[in-house]
Amino acid sequence: MKIGNRKTVNLKKILTISSLMILLSTTFIMHYENKILTYIYLPLELLSIIYLTKGNFRKIKHSKYMLFIMAMELAVLIPTIIEKRLSYSYGCMLIVEMFLVLYILNNTQLGLQKIIADLSNALSALWIIDIISVVLRLIMNNYSNSEFGFVGHKNNHAFLFVLVIGFKVMSNILTGKKIVDKKIRIIAIICIGIEFVVGSTSGAFTIITIVLLCFLMTKGKLNVLNLTNMFIGELVLNYILIFAISKSKIIQDILNLMGRGVGMTGRGVMWRYALELIGKHPLRGYGHAQPVIVWNMTAGDYMQNHCHNFFLNLVLSGGLIYFVLFIGFVLVVAKKIKDNGNSPVHKVLAYTIACYILLGTSEIIVTVVPVLFPLLTLGFYSKNIIRAGFISYEDNKRNPVRTRGSMVTYQESKEKTGCCKVGSKALCRD
Repeated sequence: MKIGNRKTVNLKKILTISSLMILLSTTFIMHYENKILTYIYLPLELLSIIYLTKGNFRKIKHSKYMLFIMAMELAVLIPTIIEKRLSYSYGCMLIVEMFLVLYILNNTQLGLQKIIADLSNALSALWIIDIISVVLRLIMNNYSNSEFGFVGHKNNHAFLFVLVIGFKVMSNILTGKKIVDKKIRIIAIICIGIEFVVGSTSGAFTIITIVLLCFLMTKGKLNVLNLTNMFIGELVLNYILIFAISKSKIIQDILNLMGRGVGMTGRGVMWRYALELIGKHPLRGYGHAQPVIVWNMTAGDYMQNHCHNFFLNLVLSGGLIYFVLFIGFVLVVAKKIKDNGNSPVHKVLAYTIACYILLGTSEIIVTVVPVLFPLLTLGFYSKNIIRAGFISYEDNKRNPVRTRGSMVTYQESKEKTGCCKVGSKALCRD
């Protein structure tokens, strides 16, 4: 390859990853007290979208799926408008989420492994920025619950950390590297340490869970575990916590051991109040960022724009119909992942989705999270992850150029022929 061509490829890669970084930092940047950073985000967001689409906005593949996602968004957008809570930050997040779904859909034909690699690089870069910002704030003793590093609120770190680890492991699998390598172990240790520093027990627990799941998978210990039974388990867990927490001594003992207490630092009160609000408008919901009032003996009344529980927040924001549709959607995604193969990359994708939702048991996942629907879209179209041709770590050590089956990875095929072979069909990039 000529030097000029190599520089062009590297520049395109840098611009692609930078654009994805901007789009993935939507919820993070909205927490900053510096309003200049907040209001320059929308222009940067639009420039990133223009670059990633190359200005071609007419190209929409898998339109039926896209219409379903749009309908899901409208279920929250309409009550948000009715309740007069349409905001700048909500608009920015909505644009990003819809675009990332569209971006994945328009790249399914060539295989989703490049999308996974690009997202992994972008998330890793955001992770580095976040860790540096956390360390600097700790050194300067200049932090608060809502301003704790680049991602803003201290509870947001774990969501980024789970995504970083999940996508890094998937990227390792697709490039023939060791699944849980030294880099991932270092990242996990740093993430767990940060979670303990910011006081997020659930965050530390979830990070340990995803790393442990990935490690046990390499030992062939988790063949029966899939997204379906993990998600159903999360539904049961949330039901127990919300409706039976005060009746179970075992749960109370576990929570006391975690330093949470039966009230889970005010979450129990928020959940009861959220249920009261849901009872008043069970079908329509209240839209994005419904205020939930919590009484605190020290601070008095204060406002939260969520109820610190993902499943309750689904009903609170979009109503019971929206909740049922979302549950059904996740179960369909789970079946798609299971049916599309039992490969390591599909398993890790399932673990990433499950752990991301698991964090919503007690932490903040607001109605629009720019990564949630794109993450589920990867699961829905997981058949397009080229899985028979990636080289395992063990095979790569024995024979670096050996491939198996009728498919090869996009990266290897691109280097050799400029094309990516999917089954018997060759797909080439311009």
